[in-house]
Amino acid sequence: MVTMVERSTGRVKFVVAEGLPIIIINELVINHIDGPVIAYTDEYGVYNGLSELSVIVDHRRVNHSEGIFADGDAHINAAEGIHSRLRIFLRIHRGPNRENLQFYVSFFAFYHNNGLIWLEKIIWACFNKRKSAKDICEANA
Repeated sequence: MVTMVERSTGRVKFVVAEGLPIIIINELVINHIDGPVIAYTDEYGVYNGLSELSVIVDHRRVNHSEGIFADGDAHINAAEGIHSRLRIFLRIHRGPNRENLQFYVSFFAFYHNNGLIWLEKIIWACFNKRKSAKDICEANA
């Protein structure tokens, strides 16, 4: 799973993928990021190709294996904090199977991104017969 967090707004997007080779990470970034952006990651090798993408103006890393968790504004604390909340959410649902995982994490992102009005947005969309709950969650994640 890849987690993308917009630092200025705190909005999050989760993408569930089978395996994470560099080419998949690059494709996800190109398809889900409105650039130009500065990418903050840990030292995991799948992020090696990010600096070559045109939407990435700078790629800053923190090396957890060397005990570095933040270096000025280079950190991934927002993503790690959201992941701890996501793990609790998934545990409550007894760990959904892989087939449904994208729906669950998209719903969590919708809930996170919309704050206190998340339920109001879903009810409005359902009464107006705009979209299904699955479409709403995935579009607003």
